[in-house]
Amino acid sequence: MNLNIFKTISFVIVLIVCIKTEVLTNAWHILTASDFSIPEESSVFTFKVTRMNEGSGEWWLYGEDENYYYTMERTKAENPYAIISKSKARTCAHFNKLDYTTWCE
Repeated sequence: MNLNIFKTISFVIVLIVCIKTEVLTNAWHILTASDFSIPEESSVFTFKVTRMNEGSGEWWLYGEDENYYYTMERTKAENPYAIISKSKARTCAHFNKLDYTTWCE
């Protein structure tokens, strides 16, 4: 395979991954914000912040991926964030992904 064709194809693949995923946004936050982290259940490619902290800290308050909703507003000692599956969320009355008080157990 011609080296130029390989470079072009590689560039297009990287460009598509960057456009179609959250990798650039998450990488930026990881590099520039000391308090930013990706939940263990998610990945840098799929985790999407839906609400950032508006104060001086640079962490997310709510996020989601294809399987879960996450919040840092309600935490437990063993985990810095709470999580609910999207399938479970569909069974919660009046569920709001940006209000953890509506998340059912």
